[in-house]
Amino acid sequence: MNPKLKSILTGIMIAGDAFFSLVALVLLLDGDVLLGLGMLLFLMIDTALSIDYIKIQKNHAKQLEELRRENAIARYSHIRKQQEEETANPLEENEPDEIAELLNQRDQSETLRHY
Repeated sequence: MNPKLKSILTGIMIAGDAFFSLVALVLLLDGDVLLGLGMLLFLMIDTALSIDYIKIQKNHAKQLEELRRENAIARYSHIRKQQEEETANPLEENEPDEIAELLNQRDQSETLRHY
C-alpha cells in the first residue's frame, strides 16, 4: 500500500478514535463506567500507536531522502573523479606509437642532461 495512503488512513483512524472517545465519555457520564473506561483505554492505546506509526513513517521518509541525496553526491563525486583521472593521464588517450615516441623523447632529454 502507498505510504501516503497509509498516513491518510491513519489520520482517519485517529479522528475515529477521537469521536469514539466522546462516545465513551457519554457512556461514562450515563453510568456505564466499565464499558466507558474500557473503550477509553482501548482508544487511547490505538491513538498512541497510530501517532507513533505516523512519526515512524515520517522518519523513514526523511532517512530515505537522505540516503538518496548521499547516493547522488557519491555518484557525482565518482564521475568527477573519473573525469579528472582521464584528463590527468593523457597517455591513456594516445596510440602505442605515440606513447613510445614520447618515452623516447623523454629518454633523449634525460640523456642530454647527463652530458
